[in-house]
Amino acid sequence: PLLLSDGGAKPKNRLFISGASTIVHNLWTDAFYYEYNILPSSFSSSYKNIFITTHLVKENILSKLKSICKGFKKSPHGQPKEEYLGSSQPSIAYLYKSKKIEQQIAIRIWSITEGSVGIQLDRKYGLISPIIKIACANPNLIKQLRDISKLNGINFYIGRDTRIWSGLSCLKSASIKSTIAFLNIGGFIRGVKIAKSKSKYFGGLDKQDVLLGILEFVKRQRENRKLRYANKDKVYIAIRNIVINREFKNERYYLNIFKEEKFDNWYFRSKKCS
Repeated sequence: PLLLSDGGAKPKNRLFISGASTIVHNLWTDAFYYEYNILPSSFSSSYKNIFITTHLVKENILSKLKSICKGFKKSPHGQPKEEYLGSSQPSIAYLYKSKKIEQQIAIRIWSITEGSVGIQLDRKYGLISPIIKIACANPNLIKQLRDISKLNGINFYIGRDTRIWSGLSCLKSASIKSTIAFLNIGGFIRGVKIAKSKSKYFGGLDKQDVLLGILEFVKRQRENRKLRYANKDKVYIAIRNIVINREFKNERYYLNIFKEEKFDNWYFRSKKCS
């Protein structure tokens, strides 16, 4: 999952991971060390503090990895689209038969490398729902990742964007039920922060904290009609304050609060009362 999200391959048997989060680099480095007893061959930094960790691997290790995920190239960079799609595509099909915990770790890794969290506002009722996205443009990977997520109770739909080479942009869910299913497998890995360049209100904050802050605001809205704002900026500010002041509870609290049978009645009753 690390190799097929923020990772890739370079010439001369070099595999790498890139990104700003030290958590991601530590996971990558630890995985190589514990599986193959290999330490990084280099660390470097480039544009806007994006770090790159590289491992030089032997041919037998490279062959083993290719036998699992088929290939590392996720887009047709440097070749025609049709030619690329006609070649062997990267795959996570091995996860279909893996243990649940391995499937869930894969989803969580993709959520910290290519994932984001935000809100969707129903302006008619002033109620919000959490949005979880995982960026992916490769047709094979995005469908398999959606399948693996569904096996763990998380229902994503595939977002489309004609500006992207494949026409596909991300997996997306605006369902509270799916958000709770994501939280049930652990949610975002702690310590990974939202990039300041990508979020006006949540930049620099821990992804998991923001997710819990959003769920806290969802709960408060449905208990207090005065918190049902039609202005999205006002909602973002309220959630940011919850996160900064650490007014949210732990994961288990929201898993209990948003039990499916309890929440469905609560949600529709909230709409009716509004």
